[in-house]
Amino acid sequence: MRLETLLEYREIKADVIQSLVSIDTRTVLVIRVNIPGPDKRTRWALKLFDEAVRSVESSFESQLIAYEAVTFRLEERVEPVEYVHILYVDLEPNDVKLRCVQIEESHSIGRIFDLDVYDEKGQSLTRAHLGLGIRKCYLCDRPAYECARGRVHALSELELFLISKAEGL
Repeated sequence: MRLETLLEYREIKADVIQSLVSIDTRTVLVIRVNIPGPDKRTRWALKLFDEAVRSVESSFESQLIAYEAVTFRLEERVEPVEYVHILYVDLEPNDVKLRCVQIEESHSIGRIFDLDVYDEKGQSLTRAHLGLGIRKCYLCDRPAYECARGRVHALSELELFLISKAEGL
């Protein structure tokens, strides 16, 4: 994947999120999976993504939290880089983020989920906003950002881990 494609994709995705928060007062939740490397649209990545979506939606349904899937055609504006599912959620942003962190921490592959919550201003809520611990690496218990920035683990090692998780679903 070309760097220009990735940057264009990120910019257009940010524009879509800003548009969504400007037309509806509900909390916006963007569901993705953390896939390292340039190819984020593999069969196994789709399997992990589908599990993330299923887990979030079933958790909300079991807690009687109303949500609505947002239909948009991002691929009509830019080459898709990853799998993305967006929801409007009828709950305050902090409460949505807390529930998302619970899902990430309780699910067997929750560290792979990337559940981004946006408030009415289009600002992303982080774990730090809620005074929660930082995300851990898939392979070790170090902070994920340290391993990612320092390229502590080989891409092939990370991919093998993720493929094994997808096969286990």
